[in-house]
Amino acid sequence: MSRFSSFIRITPFKAWSAFVGWALVIFYLSSLTSTDLEVMPSELLAQDKLVHALAYSVGGIFLGIALRQTSRLRGIWLFAASAVGIGLFGASDELHQLFTPGRSGADFYDWIADMVGGSCAAFVYCWFHGNSARSSGPNPTTP
Repeated sequence: MSRFSSFIRITPFKAWSAFVGWALVIFYLSSLTSTDLEVMPSELLAQDKLVHALAYSVGGIFLGIALRQTSRLRGIWLFAASAVGIGLFGASDELHQLFTPGRSGADFYDWIADMVGGSCAAFVYCWFHGNSARSSGPNPTTP
């Protein structure tokens, strides 16, 4: 195995590190005050729900990969766990914004956009990779 292929091999540590790194970025962005957000392009802020959906689609894929690498979940169960996990994180993110100066937080429609983006991406990942027997994670057919 070459150095490059061993580097790109997804291990459980790399999978969870990617998800946690993504979650920390989301947490940081949620900590920005309304004054901090004024420097962002108005076109980006006008597409708020699309931005939420796209950001959470990354998290949905990362969570799906991490769960697949470290659990026996496959198929619909992998999708369900990913969707519920990303939904819970989205809800906690909205609650976090309640304590950020100048942010309203607890926006139900932001949370729906988070859920739609994260769940759709998790579904696509699980559709293409969630049932495969090839995996470096636990194999559900082995005792």
